[in-house]
Amino acid sequence: MVSDALTVSSFTPVDYVVARLTADDPDSPANARLVYDVESGNERHLFDVDMSTGELSIASDALSDVDFEEFLLVITVQELGDAQV
Repeated sequence: MVSDALTVSSFTPVDYVVARLTADDPDSPANARLVYDVESGNERHLFDVDMSTGELSIASDALSDVDFEEFLLVITVQELGDAQV
């Protein structure tokens, strides 16, 4: 598991990409389909992760109402390919 910290301004516009998450699949390219998902920490739906690209973006203008809050997002990536080659 990898842990990274980001600082995002409450003035960041909706749809702005704040991070590009990456993962490696050891049996790619044969089974290279990876899917990203916010597993927890996004109860207020302030963030979005593109399931195929891993781009983490601002999903709501409600972020502008947030002052100095910390969010712990757990983002998972899952392989959707066939069994290991």
